[in-house]
Amino acid sequence: MAHPEPARGPRRLADRAAPLSVFALACLLAGYAGALGEEPVRDDEAVVELVRAEFDAAGPRRRLTVLPRLGWPHVDPANLGRLAGETAAHVRALLGGDPAAVVRALVG
Repeated sequence: MAHPEPARGPRRLADRAAPLSVFALACLLAGYAGALGEEPVRDDEAVVELVRAEFDAAGPRRRLTVLPRLGWPHVDPANLGRLAGETAAHVRALLGGDPAAVVRALVG
């Protein structure tokens, strides 16, 4: 029995990353940005809003369990703009195109 051809492009990424929430993806990519010492980007309001909505939807218990594993033990709403800006910069650098569209594709 032949195996189907694997999907290419954003859908393949979405299949692999579907369990990640926008917030978890943001934390992960922002953690890489911090490690690389890059300056945050604050011009992507759509990404900021996606991350803010996910942050607001997560209860305190989820924040406490997810963030330390992703290297962000002390994230609070005051840091959200910087977090989302770093995420937008890395999505743009790693995958190109519109950061918000790429984030949506990654998380399904």
